[in-house]
Amino acid sequence: MLGVGIDWAEEFHLVALGSPGAGVIEVMRAGHRPQAVSALVEQIAGLEADPAEVRVVIETRHGLLVEALVEAGYTVLPVNPELVSRRHGPARKKDDAEDAPDLLPDRPGSSCRAKAADPARADRR
Repeated sequence: MLGVGIDWAEEFHLVALGSPGAGVIEVMRAGHRPQAVSALVEQIAGLEADPAEVRVVIETRHGLLVEALVEAGYTVLPVNPELVSRRHGPARKKDDAEDAPDLLPDRPGSSCRAKAADPARADRR
């Protein structure tokens, strides 16, 4: 199983890739452009060939990135960004560099519990 945690942002996304046995494998940036999104999907496919074994947790439920991940066959779990920021507590500022690894599904201590995105419902918004 490959977990993908994506901290969505206006300029670029921070992406953490990991697995239950290995922990965080890599943290990287991904842009908004279609080429960058395609490159990310290809990188994920290079690490896990079976789309059914990929779980993506992301801080949005719409857009090009979500559509590409769903089309690739991955389980996409959108979460409210406030869920992640609450983990840091009131005394700490939200830190995007820490958020992507915190979003990895099946990571010990992860509070990410969400339903998979339904691409059919995205068309109705």
